[in-house]
Amino acid sequence: MSFRYLHAVLKKNAIVTEYNRILLVEALRATSEILIWGDQNDPSVFEFFLEKGMLAHFLYLMRQNCGRFICIQLLQTLNILFENIRSEVALYYLLSNNHVNCIINHRFDFSDEEILAYYISFLKTLSIKLNGKTINFFFNESTNEFPLYSEAIKFFNHSERMIRIAVRTLTLNVFRGFYMKLEKLLDSIAEHLDHFHYLNDILSLNMASINEMLCDRLFSDLFLPLYIASLRRDPEVKHLLDFCLLFLTASCSYRIDSLIVVDGYLFYSLWRSMRARGHPLKSAQRRTCIRECIFNL
Repeated sequence: MSFRYLHAVLKKNAIVTEYNRILLVEALRATSEILIWGDQNDPSVFEFFLEKGMLAHFLYLMRQNCGRFICIQLLQTLNILFENIRSEVALYYLLSNNHVNCIINHRFDFSDEEILAYYISFLKTLSIKLNGKTINFFFNESTNEFPLYSEAIKFFNHSERMIRIAVRTLTLNVFRGFYMKLEKLLDSIAEHLDHFHYLNDILSLNMASINEMLCDRLFSDLFLPLYIASLRRDPEVKHLLDFCLLFLTASCSYRIDSLIVVDGYLFYSLWRSMRARGHPLKSAQRRTCIRECIFNL
């Protein structure tokens, strides 16, 4: 039985009826077997699956009143598919169109214990695939949610012990995936601070021409386009970043004393105009501005 034949059967029977349920169940079961074989032996099989948008077709079947047997077989097929897939590229393609998040959010009949068991098993299998490269695929930007976690956690205190164990395992996998990204972020921050300490060492040499050039480059290439551009006011965002910017810069680059932030904006033009006229900010002025900055943030 070829995959093209199965595709034709599934497309021909796109509307679920009492007369084609058994045929659809068998076609879905055979589909998972052929996809796993194709992933390991013939990449063209999986390419055909993606080209024809079969994951979207699975979702279309789910959204009909398709009955428990088709729902169970769909969940089984998806579980087998994600559990056995080896190709990273194929995995990325499967996750890339947000169909998986739509399947996770689908309102199955969870009063059916068998459907619930296969659903949780599917979510657990997905959580095993979480890593630094795949975790972003599971974030739904339109709703600002992480369905793999938010849907699974609803069954955290389920009466069935195996469901509770699976959900706890899933949450650990999700946390591990997030902290992989967090560790990378912390490493990047540490490296960033190392660069600041190095710049501070250069400035501490008190070589006027080098300091002048370095400060110009820092303002034009780093502070203005990156730091200050990221400090635009948003009423829905807590402004902790303002304090972080001040703290990190002040704690490392002691010599860059012309950096003044007030209410999230850099008084770079003031610094430039004062310097152009040969009147750099005096120490007392700097202290006053910094003090006002802290109170105004």
